[in-house]
Amino acid sequence: MTVTELAKERLGELAVDENEKNDEPYIINLINYVDPSNHYDKVNLTYYEEDDTLADSQEEIIPNCEEILGDEGLLNFGVGSEDPDTVFIRNDKISTDYEVSRDKRSYQELVMGIKPEPKVNPKVKGKRGKKLNDGDE
Repeated sequence: MTVTELAKERLGELAVDENEKNDEPYIINLINYVDPSNHYDKVNLTYYEEDDTLADSQEEIIPNCEEILGDEGLLNFGVGSEDPDTVFIRNDKISTDYEVSRDKRSYQELVMGIKPEPKVNPKVKGKRGKKLNDGDE
């Protein structure tokens, strides 16, 4: 069995009828994404999970991600891709297929170089991290 045949067998449940157009963006599989007969634009995006940010290949933030990827797009990583951090989404309205890769880190830190503020334990206050009692200051 060839790799293509194996992929078609494993990903066949998401096969798309190329003649059918949808009003809303929808998940497709790898076979549909790489199909040479499909003439849709191909766009790679990165979803930074830690701060819920979507960016294009030039690291520009995409502000209207639900509009181009649909409401469910970023909830279906791994579906149809055989990679738990990738999802393929088709938007027929703008004739574009998206490959969205998930990065579990932060856009703000990774791209912009802004370090997150250290998280402070709200129960620990006072000198040397000693826990305060109700009457202590």
